[in-house]
Amino acid sequence: QLILNVTAQELAKIRELLKQLDGAGRQLLLSLRSDAVGSSSRRGVDIDGSIHAGDTTISNGSFGHSNETRATIRVNNDRGTSTDNGNQSVRATEGMPAYISTGMTAPIQSYTFGPDGRRYYQQDYVDAVSGFYATARVNDGVVQISIDQSNNQLKGQTIATQQLQSQVSGPLGQWLPIGVISNSVSAQEQGIGSRGQSSRTSSTQLFIKVELLP
Repeated sequence: QLILNVTAQELAKIRELLKQLDGAGRQLLLSLRSDAVGSSSRRGVDIDGSIHAGDTTISNGSFGHSNETRATIRVNNDRGTSTDNGNQSVRATEGMPAYISTGMTAPIQSYTFGPDGRRYYQQDYVDAVSGFYATARVNDGVVQISIDQSNNQLKGQTIATQQLQSQVSGPLGQWLPIGVISNSVSAQEQGIGSRGQSSRTSSTQLFIKVELLP
């Protein structure tokens, strides 16, 4: 109960304010979009051959043993690009947190050494999921969003994690950029009869959009 000692005019204003405070929260559609672009390249030289001298034969590649001296040289120059786009959407009430995720639970095997020096294996289950947790509020066509996004992927016996936490604001119904994640890896390879250099780069842009549902 709320007991007031006010005039009739003040009571009318308070009743109007209570109507606004007690109103049902607006329904929103929160959408997350990820645009990933990657490129890879490899340059190298591979030599397959067989060298014969007297009773000694040195061979590499697919030639095997031969009484002749021969060689094949291959020059590689490979380039490639890739794209990976994804969308996730969840319906939420204004001012209330919402969460959505997709993925899988995968078994990961590990081991420890006991006091007797023996190796003991154990199997655990880990979650490799992609999703986001967000709270949105709208005021005069401008939306304010608190977001916690994650993208965990299973790679062999490890989990590759990517997380983003941010607060953004912008026009209602428009894609708002919330972050860019970039990665670059390069390596050099060298062996008997081969030499090469490879590189990989990737860039993921994240966007969020909030729409007002009827």
